[in-house]
Amino acid sequence: MMARGFALAAAVLLAMPAAASDQDLPSQILACSAEPDGAAQLACYNQIAARLKAVPAPAPATSAPPAAEAATEPVAPVPPPTTTAPAAPPGQTTSQSPPADFGGDTVPFHHDAAEPPDSMTAHVVSVSYNFYHRFTVGLDNGQVWRQKDEDDSMAKLAKDQTVTIIRGFLDAFHLKIEGEYGNFAVKRIK
Repeated sequence: MMARGFALAAAVLLAMPAAASDQDLPSQILACSAEPDGAAQLACYNQIAARLKAVPAPAPATSAPPAAEAATEPVAPVPPPTTTAPAAPPGQTTSQSPPADFGGDTVPFHHDAAEPPDSMTAHVVSVSYNFYHRFTVGLDNGQVWRQKDEDDSMAKLAKDQTVTIIRGFLDAFHLKIEGEYGNFAVKRIK
């Protein structure tokens, strides 16, 4: 059986006209894929590979740059603007200096950006509950956070309470009420 396959492959190789080498590569590959016998198909592919190896690679064209391009100086990258903020413990911000983008999903990644803070502490300005007892809380820094539907814990939030938003695994966020046990899965909505 195997000898028959090799004989068939040899016959295909010998029967291929010289014009086949002038065909474009996609049509040659399609012709090989049309072979019903696996050995003949492999032999056809090997022949294409051998022809490709035999053809020398074209030398890259070299040309002198135009005089106008050669005379221009490279433009130095402009560093991002820096802002000064009051010092906070590493990985934590205070309600007086929370980053405006904490918890935001639309912040683009920069290779030279600082590590995002792990938590943020703020005071509750407003609290509302929906029909399913999930809370929406407004903070004194202008951010609004909502309890996720997956979290069925009931919170007892009131105005002027201190809460901490903690960054979790895979950028999940949790709200911890000061003096209370446990935390609540939340997402930032504003």
